[in-house]
Amino acid sequence: MIATAAAAKPFKSGRATAIFATVCVLISQLVNALLVLSEGISLYVVPDWETRMADGDLAVGLIAFAVFAGALLATIVWVVTAAAFLVWLHGAVRNVRALGSQTWVTPRMAVLCWFVPILHLFRPYQVVKSVYRGSQPEAAVRGDFIARYRYVLPLWWAAWVVAGCLGNVSLRYSWSTMLRSPRRRFGWTWSAFQSR
Repeated sequence: MIATAAAAKPFKSGRATAIFATVCVLISQLVNALLVLSEGISLYVVPDWETRMADGDLAVGLIAFAVFAGALLATIVWVVTAAAFLVWLHGAVRNVRALGSQTWVTPRMAVLCWFVPILHLFRPYQVVKSVYRGSQPEAAVRGDFIARYRYVLPLWWAAWVVAGCLGNVSLRYSWSTMLRSPRRRFGWTWSAFQSR
């Protein structure tokens, strides 16, 4: 069923939202890079960190705290970035409809499809592709990057799905490690400061 543009709200520029979402994505990538660096330090520079932390080594405890704080910061930044992107996508779908393009997607559906199991593996890609097609005039736009390189959107989506799967595996591994030895992961705080 194709939604008509008759009930569409008026066009509203999404430039500010797009800039904010882009800045959030860049900050998210920077925070993630710093998190990977701090985890690399904790695993490779201090290979016996669990033993040293159990012994109350303050330096190792500070590294573990930095990794924990980095993970917390990365989670907060990810939530803000996801919200900014979804607000932008909602507005983009609304604007495509306001431009008079016939599209099957509604702004609400554009956001909700990210949260529905199985559907979230392919529908968001279709939504973004629909927004792109609906926002372009019939004639090819000179200098249109995506029109010239048709693999960009599928590559973006494949990278998103693979990153989601790898992130899920990494999170499950981290939690299983932490749950096996929570004292060694978080018990450093009191023992490190108590031994001083």
